[in-house]
Amino acid sequence: PRRWAALALVLGALALAANVAVSIMPFEREGERVGMLGWLAMGNSVAAVGGPSIAGFMIDHGGFASAYLSLALIVCCSLLVSFCVDVPGGVGAQRKAQSGGGSIVRMVFSNPRLLRIYLLTMAISLAYDGFAFMTPVLGNERGLSATTIGMILSCFAVGTFAVRALLPWLSRR
Repeated sequence: PRRWAALALVLGALALAANVAVSIMPFEREGERVGMLGWLAMGNSVAAVGGPSIAGFMIDHGGFASAYLSLALIVCCSLLVSFCVDVPGGVGAQRKAQSGGGSIVRMVFSNPRLLRIYLLTMAISLAYDGFAFMTPVLGNERGLSATTIGMILSCFAVGTFAVRALLPWLSRR
């Protein structure tokens, strides 16, 4: 249980860091910032749709080693692509100007409204992770194949993707 809690905190911190990085990027209009946050969330949804499907298929047709290798290759390719992305305006200087040179984490924890949003996001993330953890356990117990379990997880994520896909459109209105 401690390891899962620590992992959830690390993943939450990484999600917070990604959202902060997008939030402090310079944009001409505020709607563009909200739209970019929507695109960031859609990236998470694409991973939540594709990851379980790929893993389930690879487990059924190539075993666990091939599933781990396939997902590791996807992560490595994503990391390589991320080095090709240009961050406009220089994020470091912008962050220091907006936060007064202080820590973003300190800023979140000192602002009750931001802290409430962060904790709510963490609770939702933990619930989603619990679902993602228990679905394979219960599916395996009931005799479902890894492909079927992966498709169940992916179908759940399709709803999240649809909502996030609408976010940039809604932000412009």
